[in-house]
Amino acid sequence: MKYIKNIILSSIVALGITSCNDDDTEYIYSVKPGVTIDNVSRTSVTEGESFTVTLNVDTPYKETLDFKLEIVSGGDMSDFNIGADSTDPDAPTTVDDGFGLDGYLIRVPAYTTSYTFTINPLIDLEVEGTDKYVFKLRSSGNGNGKIVGNDSFSIDVDNYTNNTLGVELHWAKDQNYQYLDENIIQAIDANGQPFTYTDDDEIINDHGDLCGIVDFDTVLVDLNSGSLLAYISGTSACPEIALESQVLPDGYYGIGIDLYDINFGFRADESLIGSFAIPFNLKIGKTGIFKTELSNNNLFFTYDTLSGDNGGNFSGLKIGAAIEVVGGKYTVYDSDGNLVAQEQ
Repeated sequence: MKYIKNIILSSIVALGITSCNDDDTEYIYSVKPGVTIDNVSRTSVTEGESFTVTLNVDTPYKETLDFKLEIVSGGDMSDFNIGADSTDPDAPTTVDDGFGLDGYLIRVPAYTTSYTFTINPLIDLEVEGTDKYVFKLRSSGNGNGKIVGNDSFSIDVDNYTNNTLGVELHWAKDQNYQYLDENIIQAIDANGQPFTYTDDDEIINDHGDLCGIVDFDTVLVDLNSGSLLAYISGTSACPEIALESQVLPDGYYGIGIDLYDINFGFRADESLIGSFAIPFNLKIGKTGIFKTELSNNNLFFTYDTLSGDNGGNFSGLKIGAAIEVVGGKYTVYDSDGNLVAQEQ
C-alpha cells in the first residue's frame, strides 16, 4: 500500500510540473544589474567645495536604474545638494514622492556602465568644526538595480570662514486665516444685458505657508545717516540668504527688512478678514566665525505698507536688528535696542 501511495504521489508531482509549463510560454528570469560605489573623488572638502561619486554597473541595462542618496549622519538635507551647479541643483525627493526619507534621486542612464554625480556641501553661517557626512545609497524608484558591496561612504567637511557680513531671514510658518468670499456673480438679464449681483457672502477658513504668501527683502542701512547702503538679499526666495555680503567698516548699521509683497492669491471678490502678525527669525554674523540670531513676532503685520505697491521704494522697510562694528568686531542689538550678542 505504501508503494502504491508513492507511485500516485510521484505521478501527481509529475503532472503538476508538466502543467506548469503546458502553456508554451517562454519564461525569462532577468538578474538585476549590480552597482558598486567605485570612487569618491575627495576624502575631505571645505564647505562650498564639491566632490564627485562614481558608480559602476556590472551589466548595462535597457532602462534607467533608480537609486536614492540619503545623508544618515553628520549633517542634514540643508547642508548639501546634488548637481553640477550648486546654485541650480537637482530637486530633492520628499516623503510625498513615495521614496521614503528625504534625499536625492540618482538616476543611472540606460546602457551605462559608469555614472558620476556631484555632491556640493554648502556654506552656512554656523561656527563649527569638521563634520563627517555619511551618505547611504539605496535602490529606489523603479528598483531595476541593486547595490553590490558597501552602500555607504563618508567625507570630512571643514568649516568655511569669511569676514564678510552674513544674513539669513526666515519666515516659514503654516498660518491659519479667514477670508470673505462675496460671491460676486456676472450674469445676463432677459434683455441680453450684463449685470452683476452678489450671492450670499461666505466666511472661509484657510491656511498657508507664509513663505508662499509674504515676500521680504533685506537691505543694509547706515543708521548714523539713515541712508540705504545696499541690498543684502532681494529675491523672491524664502528664506532670503546672503552669506558673503560685504566687509563692514567700523560704524553703526541696520539690517533693514523690507516687506515687499503679501499675496494670498485672492480673487477680486475675496478679502482677508482681520489681520495677523508675520513672525520672522533673523540670523546675523560673519560666515563660520560669529553668528547670533533673534526672532520677532510683532514687527510686521498684514496691514503694513507694501513696497511693491509703491514701485519698490522701500516704503515697507523696518529695522530688524542693528550692528555696531568697533575694531572689526560685531555687537548686535534687536529692533528695540536690546543687546543680543557681542563678538569676542
